[in-house]
Amino acid sequence: MHFDSLYVAAVGGGGGVSIPESIRGQVLTEIELPSAFGASTHVVPVTTASGVENWNGLEFVLNPGGSASEFNNILVAYRDVNAHTVLIASYAQDGSIQSASLLLDDTVRVVATTPSGSSSITSLGGGCATPPALSNPNMTSYSVATCERAQFGSSVSADFPVTSDTTLAHLEFDATTFNGEGFTSGFGGTFSRRKP
Repeated sequence: MHFDSLYVAAVGGGGGVSIPESIRGQVLTEIELPSAFGASTHVVPVTTASGVENWNGLEFVLNPGGSASEFNNILVAYRDVNAHTVLIASYAQDGSIQSASLLLDDTVRVVATTPSGSSSITSLGGGCATPPALSNPNMTSYSVATCERAQFGSSVSADFPVTSDTTLAHLEFDATTFNGEGFTSGFGGTFSRRKP
């Protein structure tokens, strides 16, 4: 429910949604999705220019083992409890990283240059929790999806042309466990992951 409240605050209550609000809303949806279906966060030891910081992370996969798409796995790792700074990585079905971006101060998106890393599903099975009533309209398409609990082993190494917080100019972590879900049908609807 925490990330649902943050989503509502980010996109406001009516009228048009600005591009920064839209970007933050999308990122919060990607955090809210695995949480709403019962995944608990894992601590992610992220190496920054100032040393190792403990972030929190979740991951989910769309259509595991099904047809390949540009982005099958989406990993989110956030630095603070209100997700003002978030690392987002997308992986192809073969586990290779496709993109990485960083959300700074809620509204600034920085795209990584030459990211590397991989992701694999280490376990998949068992039903997901039923999500509570949520205000985020992007969650509706997942409420009817086939959902299985999942764990992932994922890594990221990426450089970001950051000027506001140079400690985030390079972020990396070795293979780390992430909790999340696999959605095997019924996804899509109002949610789509755009390439950064």
